[in-house]
Amino acid sequence: MGDMPAVIIFILSFVLFAWFVSRYMRSQRMTVDSLIQSVQMLERKLYLDKNPHSLDFNEVLQLTGKGLSDSLTGVVTRSVFVSQVNGRLKNLVGSEDVAAFCFIDLDDLKKLNDTYGHGAGDLALKNIGYILREYEKKFDGLTGRYGGDEFVMLLTGLKNVDELRRVLDELASRLHFPLAEFGEDVTVHCSIGVALYKSGAELDYLVSSADQALYYVKQHGKGTYHIYSKENFREV
Repeated sequence: MGDMPAVIIFILSFVLFAWFVSRYMRSQRMTVDSLIQSVQMLERKLYLDKNPHSLDFNEVLQLTGKGLSDSLTGVVTRSVFVSQVNGRLKNLVGSEDVAAFCFIDLDDLKKLNDTYGHGAGDLALKNIGYILREYEKKFDGLTGRYGGDEFVMLLTGLKNVDELRRVLDELASRLHFPLAEFGEDVTVHCSIGVALYKSGAELDYLVSSADQALYYVKQHGKGTYHIYSKENFREV
């Protein structure tokens, strides 16, 4: 019985500690979510408004510099993307619109760096990030930098697969561009793997499916896109 008060104090201390940790984590999530929403509102104005004279560019730079965005490309970091995209997927349940998860990879980055230096690779990645953020805003999506030369993007609000194809045709074309700073003949392009969202699909499934579609593109010439389907990876 003599140890009972010590046990009770230990349990109460542990419960109090767990409560403070939970409260702190909840507060941090709310802060991050608030910052992300602010950045998204500012970027929507930056990319979609024809005359964004009222936009505070300093505020954009300050907000995107708080660890939410990749410093080179401007898209959100991988951890922020994963945190945010799960909520987006939940909101898609029951929607009749078409949504797509895209895996975008800069083709031959190592060759580009080895031939022209890392400045060329950085410039290519920076341009890709800007283009993807434009599409992110147009289609109420989310874009993140997944790895060194890999990006992920969720596009939503598309009417049908035909509209998605038109968007992907345009996107693949936009992601094929010259790096004039390094010579007239220096061009880059990207491969895109796409997974159609099915109601209730988990992020892991979408990443895996889009990755397989990306592999298909890499094996068949690069520089274009492929939409994943289970039947021998045929396009839908």
